[in-house]
Amino acid sequence: SQRVQYQDDECTYAETLPREKIGIDNRVWRYMPIPDTAQITNGNDGWCTWDSVLGFSNDLAQSKFIQSFGTSNVCDTGPDAHGPKNWHIIDKVQLPADLSTGEYLLSWRWDGYMADQMWTNCADVQIVQDAPAEEDEDNQSCPPVMPITPVPQPSATPPPAPTNNGPCSDILPLPGNWGANGLYDCDYYETRDSAYCG
Repeated sequence: SQRVQYQDDECTYAETLPREKIGIDNRVWRYMPIPDTAQITNGNDGWCTWDSVLGFSNDLAQSKFIQSFGTSNVCDTGPDAHGPKNWHIIDKVQLPADLSTGEYLLSWRWDGYMADQMWTNCADVQIVQDAPAEEDEDNQSCPPVMPITPVPQPSATPPPAPTNNGPCSDILPLPGNWGANGLYDCDYYETRDSAYCG
């Protein structure tokens, strides 16, 4: 599951539909539910902000969301599209049932579409046996999400997943803004020891 939480109020959030794509080597990538300013409008891949919204936890969440990102007829040009500093993206992941107990390193990578940047982070986690399973423990005391019916709007169609699983190739253009309209290619990133292309 995924949600966009307003500030540190775990009961004030927009529930969002996680959207994924399959990348090189069949790696699964999850899109951020808030595109950068004009990311979709300018023809890059992804979805308009409201295309991912399933509902709001309360009226305050909806009001703050509209204030930050515009109404449902605004794709990706709301006031806070580039810098949603009041919002936190909360993702939940499901671990494989056969995962052994022990200490693990959880890492993630965030690729910035409009800035040609990669952000990474990691955390030490411990998987324990027979931990009590709680349903949606983060917001048990919060009221249920109020579903919405957004105004239909045209959505960007994501590009097909790359079919090249071999060495770096410039057969396909680099996705998003990675190619900077032809300024950069796979060779550019390979010479910088980037794991993006290969």
